[in-house]
Amino acid sequence: MNSLIWSVVVAVIATAWFRNTDIGLIIAAALMINLVCAALAGFSIALALKHLGIDPALAGSVILTTVTDVVGFMAFLGLGTWYLLLPGQQLSEQEDDRHQHYNTEHPLHGLR
Repeated sequence: MNSLIWSVVVAVIATAWFRNTDIGLIIAAALMINLVCAALAGFSIALALKHLGIDPALAGSVILTTVTDVVGFMAFLGLGTWYLLLPGQQLSEQEDDRHQHYNTEHPLHGLR
């Protein structure tokens, strides 16, 4: 339930910020995947470490942080890549003109 609530909040903010509902949905889905995996990994790691006789409070945080970082990056970048590879996800002429204008007006343009 926590992942659903925060995903909706972040999706609304991202959609308003970028003015694109697709980005908001991708970020929301990645956040839900990350939070669910963090919850599953959190109790799994704690149980496994306790079973091995290791204090979960000392060793679990490093492992859990690594798991959530890897899952978060892979979920966001994976969903973003999947979205960009969908047919029909090309820039419209208006968006393409905006990007070309930005690239020529950028202060570092031509320094390559």
